[in-house]
Amino acid sequence: MIKTIYKKRFSEGLREVEVIFDDGSIIKTSMATNLSDEEILDYYKVGKKFNIGSIDDKMVKVKKVNIKK
Repeated sequence: MIKTIYKKRFSEGLREVEVIFDDGSIIKTSMATNLSDEEILDYYKVGKKFNIGSIDDKMVKVKKVNIKK
């Protein structure tokens, strides 16, 4: 029961973000609740490159960011 309460509190406090990259890849991620929209958009700035490769490096640029929550 404690784990369930902790998970609920932890997940309620996170911001939900969807990042779309130039190659069509999409990641859905969570960020800290205290971050403003501006801070999230600054981190995932359009044009900024991220390595989204799981085995080999795959550097792609951010195309669009959707802040869901």
